[in-house]
Amino acid sequence: MARSVRRRAGIPVGILISVVALLLSAVPVAAAGELRGHHGGEAWATRANAVSGDIAVKLGRSAYQQCPCKGTDGAIVSNTINTVRAGENGNVFKAAVTESTAQADKLSDGTAYTRLVSEITDVNALDGAVTADLIRARAVVNATETGFSTSSKGSRILGLRVLGELVSVSPGARTNVPGFGFITVKDIDRGGDGVTRRTIKVEILRIVITRENRLDIPVGTKITVGHAQAVYSRLQPVGLVSGSAFAADAVSNVSTAFENRVGRAAALYLGCVSKGEVFRTNNVERVSVPGILTNGTGVTTLRADIDSSHALGKGTSRVENVNLLDGFLTADVIKGVALTERLSNGDRRASYAGSSFVNLRVAGQAIGDDVPPNTRVPVAGVGELVLFETTTTTTPDEIRAQVIMVHLTVDTENSFGIPVGTEIRIAFARTKVETP
Repeated sequence: MARSVRRRAGIPVGILISVVALLLSAVPVAAAGELRGHHGGEAWATRANAVSGDIAVKLGRSAYQQCPCKGTDGAIVSNTINTVRAGENGNVFKAAVTESTAQADKLSDGTAYTRLVSEITDVNALDGAVTADLIRARAVVNATETGFSTSSKGSRILGLRVLGELVSVSPGARTNVPGFGFITVKDIDRGGDGVTRRTIKVEILRIVITRENRLDIPVGTKITVGHAQAVYSRLQPVGLVSGSAFAADAVSNVSTAFENRVGRAAALYLGCVSKGEVFRTNNVERVSVPGILTNGTGVTTLRADIDSSHALGKGTSRVENVNLLDGFLTADVIKGVALTERLSNGDRRASYAGSSFVNLRVAGQAIGDDVPPNTRVPVAGVGELVLFETTTTTTPDEIRAQVIMVHLTVDTENSFGIPVGTEIRIAFARTKVETP
């Protein structure tokens, strides 16, 4: 997995020549030279619903990129994944390269833009029943002092075939896939009231399984390929809330193949909430990488609660029946909780209350359920384990809390075949509250 920042795009910059007065009371008055408000949105290459089980785990880590609440100062930030696979030898889904980008800025002429893009090449799904050369989702919101505009221009799907035959790519088109179900293409949804907020969501390809099939993909499975959503809001709340959570994953600086073996279980993201209460949840029945990591049900939640008195973000990740490194670490339940909050008077706090282990054992020894934060345990012939790892970051602009209940770093060649440089993380949750 690679993340990068590209140079600022050459967008024309004018001079502010007027200031609009008497805006609606819900819209803060813009300061000269910069539009009030904040950005939002996300892009990702692939995702499957919880019904799909292990398929969702394997596709849940594919090139997720969030747009920062305060933009990117015109730079392009990106997340790239090489070789995405789900199913045996990728027979359910595979793609050569997936990349998602975000770019957002407020310009000195009193305008702003938010731009999210996801691009996927060489798509092969359902053991070749559905293929495409290129899938690209592009979502843009432009904002001025008096209004918004949205665009999906540049979104496309090239070379889409079902059973080798080219099919229509007109928006909303549906094509049956014999033996599996059907696909739909180019779903575009615009939202927001147009006064304080505007959004656009673009999803290019959706694969829906409606019947029992030779690949044993569960009926009800939905796989979305190519998602981009852009947001701009004029609201100026007490705080801006974002977060992420997952039950388990692996990251490696040398082996994308190992990352794909583990995937990212019950992945959940929350990007730049500025109003009201939002609650999201995801789950997975199991994760199974024999001899390395198995677990039962994993459930993640993210909550944002914002009103005139405070802005709060809370993330949880709960995992049952964990077995790491063929019994080196076991637990009946592992739960991580990360909470951040900003009050209207500027006070801030972070908390990990509720994080816990149940029946934790390491190297055959009962550890007990009350583990001190950032407990380090050497793993002979493998690397180091950190239990209840917490990281709190506070700056003038934000407060962030992150918890990883089990964090294994591999720094030694080992009998498990885990590449050096790999990290395995279990029960991960992170929230952030930014000052508007």
